[in-house]
Amino acid sequence: MKEKKIKVLLIVPRFGTVNRGVESFAKEFVSRLDKNQFDLTVLSGNHHEIVEHVSFVKKKCIFREKLKFIDRFYLAEWFFRIFGFGSSSEIESFTLCLNSIRFFWEKDFDIVIPLGGSWTYRFSNFFYTKAKIISIGQAGPVLSDINMSDIFIALTPYDKEIAKKLNPEKTVRVIPNGVDFKKFNSSSIGIKLNNSQVVILCAAALVPEKRHDLLFNAVLNLPENVVVLCVGSGPNYEFLKSHPLYLKGRVSFRNVEYEKMPAIYKCADIFSLASPDETFGIVFIEAVASGLPVVANQAERQKFVVGPCGLLCDVYDENLYSLALRKVMGMKLSKRVKDRHLKTFDWNHVIKEYELILKTIL
Repeated sequence: MKEKKIKVLLIVPRFGTVNRGVESFAKEFVSRLDKNQFDLTVLSGNHHEIVEHVSFVKKKCIFREKLKFIDRFYLAEWFFRIFGFGSSSEIESFTLCLNSIRFFWEKDFDIVIPLGGSWTYRFSNFFYTKAKIISIGQAGPVLSDINMSDIFIALTPYDKEIAKKLNPEKTVRVIPNGVDFKKFNSSSIGIKLNNSQVVILCAAALVPEKRHDLLFNAVLNLPENVVVLCVGSGPNYEFLKSHPLYLKGRVSFRNVEYEKMPAIYKCADIFSLASPDETFGIVFIEAVASGLPVVANQAERQKFVVGPCGLLCDVYDENLYSLALRKVMGMKLSKRVKDRHLKTFDWNHVIKEYELILKTIL
């Protein structure tokens, strides 16, 4: 007798529209989940890609780009917070769920994975009282999300500790983000254009919390042949162009498609992202897989992700930061050490961990 497939619903408002964080995870997850064991449905906004063995349901929602004024103006944020909307992303997920009420009412699922913030959890709990709710901490442990789920998936051991303190009764498991190493460990892609330069790559959205300015400050203390290549886009672009390092001609900005990133990594000598509060930092893993030593902030999450493949320092101290960058110049990562560290983050391993959770939670 053929075993019945487990019906899984994944709610992600922006599937296929951007290649960051939750969206990148969702794309890899749905393309790798065993189609012989799981019947997967993706509920998203009205723009997404298609994966052959996955059912997609499109519903209209107000994308956060049209609501930027909420995040920029305190009074607007305060007004919407009164009604339970603290940010533009929460309105985005609320409007998606609101337009999906009929779908929720008509369709049953065994497992629901909300990836759109608190409103996706609230709607899931209301309509799917018999289903198991899995919370994946792409934004770190959030108490309300943990309380509204049956199990919390922490990306790092540090997040597991926080989640257990927030709710000691909740089941918590650690499954890190995954990387497709075949894309990044090829030696035949990427050509460094100027061998006299030491290129520090920073791949991140140009937003204040990524703290590109801390990296720029540290590089000012290094020889003039050390330059920074920033890959990404965002509202901080004009501000960063006023930095002394850029005015000296030692910073370049590029905005490339995710598919071209393996070649970009191969053009650099070092990878560094200052972001002190990075929830995970999948770019660190991609950099290590590409053979680049990493310099990051000295924090528990970065310690887990970077491991023995780089240096951690106090990024707020530009002298210590520049010293760490200087130390990794010319550093060659041991293949044995690198492969042993990266094994934990291989998508082939990660997806098996998720499939086990999905089967045993029922």
